[in-house]
Amino acid sequence: MKLNMKITEGLFLIITLLIGTIGCTSKKDDLSLNFPNVQKISFQKVEVPENSLLNPYDFMLFDSLAMLRDKSDGKLLSIIDLNKNKLIKRSLSTGRGPNEIVGGYLFKLNETQIQAVDVGGKKTQLYSIDSILNGPELPVKTIYYDELP
Repeated sequence: MKLNMKITEGLFLIITLLIGTIGCTSKKDDLSLNFPNVQKISFQKVEVPENSLLNPYDFMLFDSLAMLRDKSDGKLLSIIDLNKNKLIKRSLSTGRGPNEIVGGYLFKLNETQIQAVDVGGKKTQLYSIDSILNGPELPVKTIYYDELP
């Protein structure tokens, strides 16, 4: 019985080594990629007041403006002018009141609007970039989840 176990273990080891050897000697494919539209990007330092961006994420670009979700100081959105390298505005109030956002995610809907998905407030709000920059900061449209069919 012990002899059969040793033979079985030996055969298993030999088969495993053969499969490993055959797999390791296979022909390698050329995986080089050619991208016809390669663009060089550069980075520049943006000066912002100390402690003004506490937890930035959801980065969106609109022309020369960078918009970041950064929930602090009762606001959800930080707007940076990339031409001036300055934080120009904090926008979109947080809270449970009308036209406020409990928390959630911001998405660039198109070149003129962002969408605030407010999971805690059970709603989605659409904002125009123009109203965010120039006021009033009111949503263009609000969709309440409990009103959906």
